Amino acid sequence: MLRIQPIKQDLSKYNIEMENVFGLLSGVVFKIYDDIQDTKISIDPEYTELLKVLVVCIFTIMFMSDIGVSVLYIIICGYCWLVNQVDSVFWKSCLIIPVLTTLANLNKIQYVGIFDLLQRIIFTVIIGVFIFFEDKSFPEEFSERKLMFRSSVSLILLLVIPMTASLSAGKTINLLLLSGLGYCVTSVLTNFHKLYDVTPVEQ
Repeated sequence: MLRIQPIKQDLSKYNIEMENVFGLLSGVVFKIYDDIQDTKISIDPEYTELLKVLVVCIFTIMFMSDIGVSVLYIIICGYCWLVNQVDSVFWKSCLIIPVLTTLANLNKIQYVGIFDLLQRIIFTVIIGVFIFFEDKSFPEEFSERKLMFRSSVSLILLLVIPMTASLSAGKTINLLLLSGLGYCVTSVLTNFHKLYDVTPVEQ
């Protein structure tokens, strides 16, 4: 009996760590596949299909780990649809995932209090403002300004993420921020070389 509690604590810690890993990975695979589509990179179709499966699986796991993430993603995706940010058949098809995971986890919805609700509302508004600002300020696929902006966002997220742990909505916010961090860091790493690309442009 004395050994059961430590085992439960270890498993709980492991679950939290894995949830954070999937949160980070969701942003990474999202950006990699998005770049493949946007830049028309020539890649073996088998790898493309594997990446699509990873996107679906990783996001589904993240959504199932926290219903708050599913609900906020429905709102965020709805906003992205309205501002024409959902630009492919695959991404449009993926919009059903947070809807289904929300329905599957309806029994886990809990009202913690008004401050918890306010945290989620404020966070959703901030995400919406960020998407709108980046879309209007950096509509191009790549530029030095856009690269510097996402580098700055990555650094800000690294500072902000540890601060969310004490919030009642911390788990939900943390997972979404980790997803954003994975997205921004991947964007910076995959586009940094373009600053020094001297390939001549065809006339």
